[in-house]
Amino acid sequence: MFGSDWEEGCASCSFLADGFDGIISHLKARDVSLAVVSAAHQDKLLAYKRKMDWQFPWYSCGDSTFNRDFDVIFDNDGGIDWKEIPCISVFYKGQDGAIYYTYGTFARGLENLISTYDFLDLVPKGRDEEKLHEPMEWVKRRHEYDYTT
Repeated sequence: MFGSDWEEGCASCSFLADGFDGIISHLKARDVSLAVVSAAHQDKLLAYKRKMDWQFPWYSCGDSTFNRDFDVIFDNDGGIDWKEIPCISVFYKGQDGAIYYTYGTFARGLENLISTYDFLDLVPKGRDEEKLHEPMEWVKRRHEYDYTT
């Protein structure tokens, strides 16, 4: 979502994260917590969080092996040139106190968490991504769109 050498969070991750704040209270009601983890230093994360007006918990994994441990970082491995990829990891704290990794999905596997797509799927033009080189290339950070209301 925010690599250690980046100046801003990734546009598609920000697109996904824009929906987090509204669901936190609903998740808490079901004894579920949400936290976001990125490689960038905590100061960068907090500055970007303020810029985006987000409230969800966001932590830096810094130089730890967290992202590598869960296969969400690549160093041009197999032609992939992503330093940090969009991912959702689910953990469960068992009654024994142990933490279990129970689920993970990456990139387009996160689509079902992006409510904007649900709305676009209802309109006549739909997502209108067929002619794009990459399906999500239209996505920008919300403050970067140039439109009039």
